[in-house]
Amino acid sequence: GKKNLYKLISHYGNQKLCITKSLLTKHREGLLVGTVGYKGELVKALVYSGSSNVTNNRRLSEIASFYDYIEILPALNSIDVSEYRLDHQTQAQYNNMMVHIAKTANKPFVAAGNVHFLDPEDEICKKVLLSAKGIDMADNIPLYFKQTDEMLKEFSYLGESDAWDAVVFNTQAIANCVDDNINPFFECAYFPSLDGSDENVRNKCISRAKEVYGAVLPET
Repeated sequence: GKKNLYKLISHYGNQKLCITKSLLTKHREGLLVGTVGYKGELVKALVYSGSSNVTNNRRLSEIASFYDYIEILPALNSIDVSEYRLDHQTQAQYNNMMVHIAKTANKPFVAAGNVHFLDPEDEICKKVLLSAKGIDMADNIPLYFKQTDEMLKEFSYLGESDAWDAVVFNTQAIANCVDDNINPFFECAYFPSLDGSDENVRNKCISRAKEVYGAVLPET
């Protein structure tokens, strides 16, 4: 699984990562494949189908059958799926449909936090990063790492039993499928060796700092 993951990551080099299904199928052994969130094909197919009778929708069942588990995300203030804008209530309805699809396809449904930062106050860091990319993040979107009770409250509209399955039981089942002894890195580092690189980078940094702060640099 680790070797196959590295093959998939390395396939496109420095290009934008986009794994085709054929390539994923070729290197799938040892990997767990989830549906991801609102940019995944299952959610898009669900939105485009506009069907409330999801249990009898053959296309949705076929898509779900490809994956090892069905992922559902918190219903946020507003989410865009292509040209459709989903409000909180609509997202909750789609999550309920996803659970139905998972049950029909006999796949575990797993609640994911869609975590972008650790604590609520860290949101400012995300805003700064997006602002640097020209993206305005005016809304407060709670993408912090939520505790179990917060996640159960978040998915309470699924009903107590399904919420517990999504947040606790199925999440632990997926985690238990993963080998505890996997090290994502090699045992030692393999940094490139470039003559004079340390001094060159240091000189460039000091030169730029003096341009910004003057000849006498602040201690910090």
